Amino acid sequence: MRHAPWWRLGLLLFGFLIAFVSYGYFRLSDLNHRIETTWAAFEEAMRWEGDIVLSLISEVETVTDTEKITADSARFALRNLLLARSKKRMIDAYRVMHRTASRLLDIKFAQMDTLDDPQLKILIDELKEARGHVDSLSTEYDRLVRRYNGLLSTFPNNIIAVATGFIPEPRLPLTRDDGNH
Repeated sequence: MRHAPWWRLGLLLFGFLIAFVSYGYFRLSDLNHRIETTWAAFEEAMRWEGDIVLSLISEVETVTDTEKITADSARFALRNLLLARSKKRMIDAYRVMHRTASRLLDIKFAQMDTLDDPQLKILIDELKEARGHVDSLSTEYDRLVRRYNGLLSTFPNNIIAVATGFIPEPRLPLTRDDGNH
């Protein structure tokens, strides 16, 4: 009977260890699921913005060679965005599409005194809405990834991650320093 309290204490500690590991696993699993859900919404928003940019490019008349090259670059980047398989390639294609489309629209809108075309006004409003949506989703995604990657780097979550296959997620290198429409 002398060994019974030690046995119970060992069993109690083992139960706490299992509960602690389970809690860590479910936290990582929940964050990973939220990251993937946010990424899916972010990807959809990028494609939505790409469709609007494509409509704007086809709506705006390109006259000079520079404008035509810029429009072709934006179309090519949009094509790459639609065909991208990895998150990094998709982000890179999105940034190129955003930069070239912004450059083309800046050139064209600088030449226009007023926007008389109602279809063009609608597309510009949709583009502003889409870019706002992309910005908010990228902020949410980045917040979740920072939290998730932070959990992966702390004990005992790093051991749980290695044992269960959780890997760090890439952060979004998006910045809006190159013009906003």
